[in-house]
Amino acid sequence: MKIELPLEYVSLIQKKAAEAGFGGKISAYIVHLVEADVIEDFGGPEHLAFGEITNFELDRMIDAGFDSGPASPMAKSDWRELHKRIDGRQANS
Repeated sequence: MKIELPLEYVSLIQKKAAEAGFGGKISAYIVHLVEADVIEDFGGPEHLAFGEITNFELDRMIDAGFDSGPASPMAKSDWRELHKRIDGRQANS
């Protein structure tokens, strides 16, 4: 399929594509936008929703986790800090 874009939008869309992590590749960015538009809502609980995080951003976050190196065991202090953060979030909601 071929889509012609008005010339005044090409540089803007290339910039958006670069900012979104597509290296300025308009076609990849457009595919991403279409995919994001057709994602089906499976009706999961609202508290499990990703909010404003797009699937692309979530994929990048997962990749960053894999790229961060090997996993290490959680120490008791790690668990205490995690519980402290969770308790703080619950108190603020």
